[in-house]
Amino acid sequence: MSSHARILPCVAVATCFGAACYFGLASEPGHALCLALLCSVAVLFAFVRFKLRDPQGICLLFSMLACGFAVGFVSGKISTIRHAQPVLADAVGPVMVEGWITEVEPARRGHRLRIAVQSAGNLQKNSGLRSLRLTQIRPLEADVGRYVRCWSVLRPPPAPVLPWDYAFDRQAYFERLDAVGYVQGACRAAALAPPTGAWQRVHHVVSTMRRQTAHYVDEHAGDRAGGFAAALMSGDRSLMSEADREALRRSGLAHLMAISGLHMGLVCGLVFVFAKRLLGILEPLALRWPAQKGAALAALVAGAAYLIMSGASVSTQRAYIMALVFFAAICVDRRALSLQSLSIAMLLIVLWEPWSVLTPGFQMSFAATGALVATYEVWRERRADNGLALKGFSFWLKSLLVTSVISTIATAPFALYHFDRVAEFGVFANLVAMPVISLCAAPIAIIAALTAPFGLADLPLALFGRALELVLAIAHFFAGGSEGPASIRRSMPVSSLFAFSFALVTLCVLRVRIALASIAPTLIGLAFWLNAPSVGLHWAPNGDVFFRNEAGQLNRARLADGEGLVPIGWRDLAIGSDCRENTCRFDTPFGEITLSGLSEPTVCMTLETKDASSRPAASADTSCKASIARWSSVREQGGLTLLLKRGQLHELNKAHCGRRPWRMCR
Repeated sequence: MSSHARILPCVAVATCFGAACYFGLASEPGHALCLALLCSVAVLFAFVRFKLRDPQGICLLFSMLACGFAVGFVSGKISTIRHAQPVLADAVGPVMVEGWITEVEPARRGHRLRIAVQSAGNLQKNSGLRSLRLTQIRPLEADVGRYVRCWSVLRPPPAPVLPWDYAFDRQAYFERLDAVGYVQGACRAAALAPPTGAWQRVHHVVSTMRRQTAHYVDEHAGDRAGGFAAALMSGDRSLMSEADREALRRSGLAHLMAISGLHMGLVCGLVFVFAKRLLGILEPLALRWPAQKGAALAALVAGAAYLIMSGASVSTQRAYIMALVFFAAICVDRRALSLQSLSIAMLLIVLWEPWSVLTPGFQMSFAATGALVATYEVWRERRADNGLALKGFSFWLKSLLVTSVISTIATAPFALYHFDRVAEFGVFANLVAMPVISLCAAPIAIIAALTAPFGLADLPLALFGRALELVLAIAHFFAGGSEGPASIRRSMPVSSLFAFSFALVTLCVLRVRIALASIAPTLIGLAFWLNAPSVGLHWAPNGDVFFRNEAGQLNRARLADGEGLVPIGWRDLAIGSDCRENTCRFDTPFGEITLSGLSEPTVCMTLETKDASSRPAASADTSCKASIARWSSVREQGGLTLLLKRGQLHELNKAHCGRRPWRMCR
């Protein structure tokens, strides 16, 4: 790769870094700061480009990196202004919510209903509420597309319980989700016509079609894998069993449940191959129109249809943009699979959805794709030098192994940062399951989609279900081989993630010839990680207490009944002790903690540290006079976190509310 060809990937990464810096700030930057930043880098770029004798040198590269950073930063600010909306200030209810169900998602208990709001009781100050997500425990009495009335309690989208955890409130802000809550009883169907607005009516029709498709696929794909088939065809995972979802997560195959780059790539790739073969045998068309370009257009149309039918989630939009850039390069006679095409897709996504750079889907998809593109480009060059072609059954087997290993290594830092865990047998599970998906399930699904309008999809869907039964069997086999994903003891700091990301970019852009340049940032990232403080104790706003035992393992105890989130990496830990009606004592590396959950006024935690002077001693007094934390204060603060650093406990300060538009003060 020439030095000029390396500029675009570096600029794309700089744009991502600028957007990430904007969303990582503790306070909202002003308009003047963004304008000054943009003007300063524009002046810098103009000076370097027109005043220096060597505009293609290192100075131009740094000026373009500065421009990319500024564009990403300002794109975040523009996106925040564009998504400005009323935010629910505090919990309200119960109120009568009326609207149309647009989506049904699975929950640990019951279902989550996405509702397009028509009215929300007499909340005059919250009349701008447009979309809510309600959890209903009782069985559904109405489906997607129906107008319902739900007696509900509403609250603002919860903030993350740890500063580095998944920011659901920010995600909800940019997805225009105004509030969350739960249903008291069940939502009741009512008679009302569909929405009157043009866009609302289109969304209503598409949501109804998706739900009907999910039920149809679930019915014809078999009882065992019908829900899984519906999830792959329509993006609706509410029909899957909890056991199957858990097996896919523990085996490292959870990416199959989300409509993302893999599914979009399989759909567009198979349609491209079929269309190219078909156009090649039609002589009148083959002589007048390049079969490859016609097949690329057919693949884009198929991808757009799949985007709409799968619900057009953020990850699916990102995957389609990447496919659009890929096949557009074919239409203009450019090499499609290259870092330049990937960089263009990254730039487009950052400009349109800059907030997505902090999501694990964005980071893991681009990390895996970039690493695979760089690997295959090096592989292609070396085989070309030796006169070998990239084809044949042996190459397919090697590519399957390389794809599984490289994608797992490239995404491992991001999985560890966001989820604090890795699937022990993920590589092996993907090696066994992916041939079934790519060679059997995906082609049959394409045939089922093409024959469905003619009423001939029953047999293909039955075969599709059989193939997915094998995938589920593989998932359960590898999930049963371990006690679950391996949880790490020390959460990765953002400095380590940045260092590992820099090492990955260095490998992808500079290639293997100077791969030693990636060793330094990798070692720096490991040093930051090893010296980062670990969470010794965390009292989550849902009432659960997480703490480290003397062996360093994470334990979970139930102390109170509350509402809120638990850290995303710890939500699958089983509750070891229920301390709500009695007193529990546990030995930890920093001392003995006592959890007292006798009644609401006296739910508290006491701690007798090894250094008795540092913390109050545990007391048998049920009034909790010696407590370090009471449930009432923990609930108001949104959780309590104690970090363990060099044998000492330090309370983690919470991010101040009201400084960002998506994190309002209650």
